[in-house]
Amino acid sequence: MDDKYEIFCLVNDKRNKARILLNEEQERYKIKFEMETCSVLVEAENYFYALIELRKRLETEKIKLLCKGCSRYVYPSPMILGMGDAIEAYELTLGKHATVKNLVNIFSSCELDEYATIEEQLAYYEEWLKSKKE
Repeated sequence: MDDKYEIFCLVNDKRNKARILLNEEQERYKIKFEMETCSVLVEAENYFYALIELRKRLETEKIKLLCKGCSRYVYPSPMILGMGDAIEAYELTLGKHATVKNLVNIFSSCELDEYATIEEQLAYYEEWLKSKKE
């Protein structure tokens, strides 16, 4: 899969356009991030983990990606992480089971108020796991 996504990101609280390029080679998933004078290449065992690696690098530069994979409410299930490319994840609501209808592409755009750090996103996922499901 060689896909391209146009996304927005915040750099020092200013909105900028950026491009995400995806590539899979020999079960390694690569993300190339491009924005004006900045280019970053990361790889991991799936796209979600590669996105986390990208975020670690960008967040030190105060760059926030505004895509679903960076949303507080989005996290892949263990099955998604263990099988395939993990380009989709569940949009989670406390107290509710996640269903196929809740799957979103992790590179789809999100709003700034959905953005969370890696730690905040994981904390919400753990809270969701503990919440009673209807």
